[in-house]
Amino acid sequence: MRGPRGRIAASALGALALGCAVQRPSVLPQAVRIEGVDLAGVVVRTDLDVYNPNGFPLNVAAVSGSLTLAEQVPLGSAAVPTASRLPARSWQHVATNLHLPWLNLPGVLALASTRRVVAYTFDGNATIGGRLRVTIPFQIRGEVAA
Repeated sequence: MRGPRGRIAASALGALALGCAVQRPSVLPQAVRIEGVDLAGVVVRTDLDVYNPNGFPLNVAAVSGSLTLAEQVPLGSAAVPTASRLPARSWQHVATNLHLPWLNLPGVLALASTRRVVAYTFDGNATIGGRLRVTIPFQIRGEVAA
């Protein structure tokens, strides 16, 4: 029977071997939409297509991100856990709703009062894996009517 050090060494060796065999998933952002606005913030829906090139399933553990308006006004940031499974060697659509609390409501109101269309940038991350996880950044740019 192995002692604690032997089990730790065997686990580390197994994790190293698994890490060498795991291929990095791909995240293809499709859309970001404002789904709702309330006194606490904005609900943003993200639509991602995620590809798992591995011969075994993975999980999308979380999606996080922040929204910036006109390249200078931070709207808010949030993270949500997901329960999305990524089947082996296939694409999976992952949709999440993030509730972004207001970070700069006066700045948002000033933009809305002076522009008809406001450019936005959503900087996000998809956290994929199980015990061993990888965070894959993505970005979506667009415009929204003020």
